Amino acid sequence: MNERIEAGDFPSAVCLVAEKGEIVVHEALGYAVVEPERIEARVDTIYDLASLTKVLVTGLLVAKVIEDGKFPPDGRVSVYLKEFDTEGKRTITISDLLTHRSHLPAWKPFLFFW
Repeated sequence: MNERIEAGDFPSAVCLVAEKGEIVVHEALGYAVVEPERIEARVDTIYDLASLTKVLVTGLLVAKVIEDGKFPPDGRVSVYLKEFDTEGKRTITISDLLTHRSHLPAWKPFLFFW
């Protein structure tokens, strides 16, 4: 797992291996948070389910509409979302979004002032 963390596939992991009810390995690897600051993962790190939601909900729904012929994978997103009908986004395809090749920022910081 360290190799995949170093390759950038994911920032951290918590693993537990047990045999016959006995914990053999229980460790945290990498950083649970990488931006805006680095926070090391711990064995009690709780991960949100947003990453699973993308695969289990969005991924399956998109696969269904592509299978039904409603979205061509090479179709431009700007045809379906007017927000993409701007310079720099007009050529982004559905496939680009699904395979993380859109060159859109991964996240944007949101600042709240009270």
